[in-house]
Amino acid sequence: MEGVIPVKVKELSCRTTHPLDHNTNVEATLEELDFMDESRNNVALTKAASKQATATRYNRKVRPRDFDPRDLVLQRADVGNKNTREGKLAANWEGPYRVTSSTGSGAYILESLDGLPIPRTWN
Repeated sequence: MEGVIPVKVKELSCRTTHPLDHNTNVEATLEELDFMDESRNNVALTKAASKQATATRYNRKVRPRDFDPRDLVLQRADVGNKNTREGKLAANWEGPYRVTSSTGSGAYILESLDGLPIPRTWN
């Protein structure tokens, strides 16, 4: 039988009233449509549970790190700050920088080794 999208099954047409396969029934197809929303919801719940399990498994391996003032750290070079001429070979990390203080939310205020503050290090 030729494939029919669900919206067209509800509309009466030659394709739905006289299907090529005489063993199928339009009423049975309409019943399947009634369960389609429930099936989609079940798939969405399964997908969300799988995503949560993956996140839990990943986060179990993450070790939180705290830095004290005067510690030396590297800062991740964001995509916008990378040199576009270097392409994919550009450095992923910048620094070293010195931690001056902590904001308490896992972010730190940094300064260069010369004592100059690094802008936007606490956002």
